[in-house]
Amino acid sequence: MVIITHSLLGTAQKIDLNPSQYPLMNITREAYDRQPLLIRQGALKLWGVPLAKRSDLCRTRQLYSFNDFFAEACYDNTNGKLTCVCSFTQLKRLDPYLDQLDLNEADPLPSIQ
Repeated sequence: MVIITHSLLGTAQKIDLNPSQYPLMNITREAYDRQPLLIRQGALKLWGVPLAKRSDLCRTRQLYSFNDFFAEACYDNTNGKLTCVCSFTQLKRLDPYLDQLDLNEADPLPSIQ
């Protein structure tokens, strides 16, 4: 069970995020990007494949593979709150994570067209 809190309204909602209960999600990047922030976060927790994490002074970023694109969830380091989720397909945007990705795996990254 995961509790998601909406920071502006101060409300909490309990959502069961047990991935074994849910089939794989098939969604286009465009449809994913149109969803509210907390829905995108929940989708990443349910169906995203965590690939790497990096931090700087202000934010911690978690990289996910999701269907045929990547998503990066950004969290504020001072309060741990989710600030944004950005999706992308450009492989160049993986550069900051390359030292953490195991490129010797049979299929380390999803196929991008």
